[in-house]
Amino acid sequence: MKLPLKNMVADLLNMHEILPHTTLVKNIAKTMCNDGSEVRELCADILFFLSGYDSPQLNRVCDINL
Repeated sequence: MKLPLKNMVADLLNMHEILPHTTLVKNIAKTMCNDGSEVRELCADILFFLSGYDSPQLNRVCDINL
């Protein structure tokens, strides 16, 4: 099922991503989601929450260009 209204609103607001690649989001991701971060588990939990409840739904390989 297509959602033309949702797509129209997303186009109008230029919101096609859950977390758009803004400078703020990149800085937060770089700080919170890097290998040495003490809150990396929290970052993984947030991504898990956004992507689904089953591990196969979450791509465990994170290829973020920061």
